[in-house]
Amino acid sequence: MSKFDLNVNGLIGEVSRRSGLSRSACELALKAILETISQAVGENGKVKLKGFGTFSSVDRKQRTARNPKTNEEMLLPQCKRPKFKAGPDFIKSVDNEYLPKNSRKKRE
Repeated sequence: MSKFDLNVNGLIGEVSRRSGLSRSACELALKAILETISQAVGENGKVKLKGFGTFSSVDRKQRTARNPKTNEEMLLPQCKRPKFKAGPDFIKSVDNEYLPKNSRKKRE
């Protein structure tokens, strides 16, 4: 397990260590951030964090599926699901060789 395999408590501790803020202040801030993102996306909004990524929602159409145990067809209703699209800075922190689309060389 890596040092950065973090759960919520680990994230709060790491933010507290890096920022010099108290754990309780970091916990309140993280809770407020997550609630704000959830509310915005739940109301069909978007939260864009430049370089990091965009939180949004997508509508899934009604569709049929098959129960794997009984092989019976079933109708799955239309629903909304959250979506996250990683930004170039976040992708580059994971993959140092990543090049944004607008700076990629054209293949010959």
